[in-house]
Amino acid sequence: MAKQQVLTLKYLCLTMFLLGGTIHALASIKDSIMVNQKVRVFNYTIPDNINANTNIVLLLHGSGMNADFMEQVVGKEFYKQTIKSNNTILVYPEGYKGNWNDCRKTATYPAKKENIDDVQFLFKIIKSLKTKYTIHHPKIFVVGYSNGGHMAYKLAKQYPNKFDGFAVVGASLPVLTYDDCQNSNKPVSMMMVFGTSDPINPFNGGEVLAKDGKSRGKVMSASQSLEYWLSLVKGDVIEEPTMNYPDVNPQDNSQAIQYNYVAQKENKNIVFLKIINGGHHFANPSFNQWPEYLGNLNQDINLPKIIMDFFTSISK
Repeated sequence: MAKQQVLTLKYLCLTMFLLGGTIHALASIKDSIMVNQKVRVFNYTIPDNINANTNIVLLLHGSGMNADFMEQVVGKEFYKQTIKSNNTILVYPEGYKGNWNDCRKTATYPAKKENIDDVQFLFKIIKSLKTKYTIHHPKIFVVGYSNGGHMAYKLAKQYPNKFDGFAVVGASLPVLTYDDCQNSNKPVSMMMVFGTSDPINPFNGGEVLAKDGKSRGKVMSASQSLEYWLSLVKGDVIEEPTMNYPDVNPQDNSQAIQYNYVAQKENKNIVFLKIINGGHHFANPSFNQWPEYLGNLNQDINLPKIIMDFFTSISK
């Protein structure tokens, strides 16, 4: 997101807090790690029932956001889902100066220009939590929104065996000429969420333009992003019945349709969630005060619940 967008989002966050609105910070733990002589910070919440098999979910914020804001926007709903199993640590890492060093080689923000080692940062968080809470066999998942989604793609491409599943919201894969990642070309379990009217990440592919008019490079279409992950699967892929989410709020002029693909031989699941007339949001019932420039908001679905259900299904 552009600088003006960042200021708007931060002002919105502060205003909602001061007015007693819908944003409420959870009682998370704040921590930090030194990475290449830079102090990197993160928040996390822990379950009551921590054991050797406790799961870890990394939630990566969008451009211009920070760990606190990501937690305030989606944390309440993710926390509701983890209470059910009482066996998941939710982690909110903070990008470098508001961004992540993802695969888009023409990105102009500091994390990219300074070639910040965000991969090492995230691996250090995982190692620290495993050591601190004596977790030996966790399943590790990554959720990314917008720029955080591009960072999730980087992890999925380069370190697929280090994670058990991914969920990306509002981000399409960069086209090959704009991609500087070394791809392992190995299949992963991946959920992708796209709004067909997203003004930031074009559903049909093309140039990503922030509000300041600066290019963030070119991305594939949503369908091409899906085809990329499907193409890595060896053997047959079963397309399961399409899931149409109830249109519980017809006034939002938006509906959500989910397409599910199962690669039984490699035990991988790929999900394509299309939000018709949806914008650039992380839709959930605990937060709906998004800036208008991010497009039309779908108010039918709860993405944190859908994502955690996906992670649960691939953990069996």
